[in-house]
Amino acid sequence: MPPVNNHYDERPQKACLALADRWLKAASDCAYDQFLPTDIEGFSTMQRVIFLSQLADSAPLQPSMLAAIDSTYKLTGYRNCEVRFGWLVLALKSNYMEVSNAVVDMLSTQGRMKYTRPLYRLLHACPDGRSLAEQTFLRMRDFYHPICARMVEKDLGL
Repeated sequence: MPPVNNHYDERPQKACLALADRWLKAASDCAYDQFLPTDIEGFSTMQRVIFLSQLADSAPLQPSMLAAIDSTYKLTGYRNCEVRFGWLVLALKSNYMEVSNAVVDMLSTQGRMKYTRPLYRLLHACPDGRSLAEQTFLRMRDFYHPICARMVEKDLGL
């Protein structure tokens, strides 16, 4: 049987990668007023996640840039877990503690290890987040599955 050459439409991925690159270029002179909420309006959840992942790969980013991203796209209040998680990871990698309440909220309402362990690790790694991570875990320990609780406890060194 002859080999199959699959051809995928790369335009959706290129659109979110291009937007991330625009943000990274704009950071050099803080030219954030060029961005609009409509930039991501037509993006799928996966495109938003790719956009945030691309930015997270360049972390740590400046607090002014993260504030502009959040102000433009309202990511801190976003309810989709994948997008919310991507935003919080980006913010915590940049030690942007303005999202600390949103992190605690997600850790208090979403117990999946997929989200829980990375958020606790990143929060715990932030200079201002260590005690918050420990306090939140001690308060929420019984909310999590026993395996998740043991793993997070180990991650935090408790």
